[in-house]
Amino acid sequence: MRSRRSVVGAALASLLAVTVAGTPGAKAEQEPPRVLEQIVAVKRTDWATVSKRFPNTPSWNPTGDAPVGRSVRARTTYRSFFRMDLRPLAGATVQAAMLEHPVVSAVSCDTPAPEVWATGDIDAATTWKRQPAWLKNAGPTSGTCSGHWLEADLAEIVRDAVAAGQTQLTLGIRAADESDPRSYKTLSNTPIISVTYNKAPDKPTALSMLSHFKPCGPDRMWVSQTAPQLNATITDPDRNETGGGDLVTGRFEWWRPGGERIGGAESWTGSSGANFSVTVPEGQLKDGETYAWRVQGYDYVTTGPWSDWCEFTVDATRPDRGPTVTSDDYPPTGEHGGIGIPGTFTFTANGVDDIVEFHYGDSPDVLRPVPADRPGGSATVTYTPVRAGWQSLYVRGVDRAGNPSPIVQYEFTVAWPAAAGTRK
Repeated sequence: MRSRRSVVGAALASLLAVTVAGTPGAKAEQEPPRVLEQIVAVKRTDWATVSKRFPNTPSWNPTGDAPVGRSVRARTTYRSFFRMDLRPLAGATVQAAMLEHPVVSAVSCDTPAPEVWATGDIDAATTWKRQPAWLKNAGPTSGTCSGHWLEADLAEIVRDAVAAGQTQLTLGIRAADESDPRSYKTLSNTPIISVTYNKAPDKPTALSMLSHFKPCGPDRMWVSQTAPQLNATITDPDRNETGGGDLVTGRFEWWRPGGERIGGAESWTGSSGANFSVTVPEGQLKDGETYAWRVQGYDYVTTGPWSDWCEFTVDATRPDRGPTVTSDDYPPTGEHGGIGIPGTFTFTANGVDDIVEFHYGDSPDVLRPVPADRPGGSATVTYTPVRAGWQSLYVRGVDRAGNPSPIVQYEFTVAWPAAAGTRK
């Protein structure tokens, strides 16, 4: 059995010696990183002691120590019960649990340590005749002398209780031989269970796609790549004394919606709260097909819940033609307007029904965006010339997957100052 010192010491050592084994691109066969061991002292909320001599008399939350065994002076046999608060362990994976219960007094150090059991619940009416059921013996115990600690390995009992969703656990303590007065002891009425645990990573958030982190949402998105990058932020609730958290990795998988799983991949290992990514291998997705992906966090002990689904359609085909451009203020023939005189220009999708945006500017290398009024629709912008003479407006359409159309060059002539305001 591990002693109180060994349990706490090992856990503290791990808190101070977390190592990073995973880096971007790390191979799966590398030794996994150590995980922060979280320790909590599970405390009692209520307690009761019962006396065989007074079988119908309750003793609920008394102020003194907890008697266990046959007392010659009191001419009775005692048992004590403690209700322990498991709420801090909700959702946790219990790795170790040790009862730490100070022995206040002992008639003899030569008798076996008291037994520790998981029992049914207690209340203010608990008496010797109305004891809870003694459900499960924790097994070997230690701690027989005054000043020692009564210790019992409760890992299995606490693990089962937490896994069952219990918020409390009642422990019963009685002498190993209740007929032997040398077994009589008094214990502190404030036992603790030192629990080492791990909590699973949280549900991933901030799902996005591609290297520019195009966010997922309730509506299906469109992407222009057959091997897209998938991204998500993953956090873990476990923290050490300096605020650091578990190292986590992202487990991604992609499916046909409502159908079969196509593939999956693990990201690199990184700090809680980081963004994690994988890239779908070439050849698994096809142009024109619809898919969905999701991700869950893994901290090398426990896997967290799945994220929401992110549904997308692959559209790797560029529009086959550019938009149309018209302007009543600056038509393509004749000299019109003038320097500093604004004009309106209308862009239309030219029959490409998924154009959602136009990019335009007076240089093909520097274009600004404007949204279409609807998919396959149009947009009207105001453009003010800064010089006279012949010039061009460059315009392209962009479909919902981000594919650009060919650039259209719209040519027009801005009237020189002497001819400003004339129309031909």
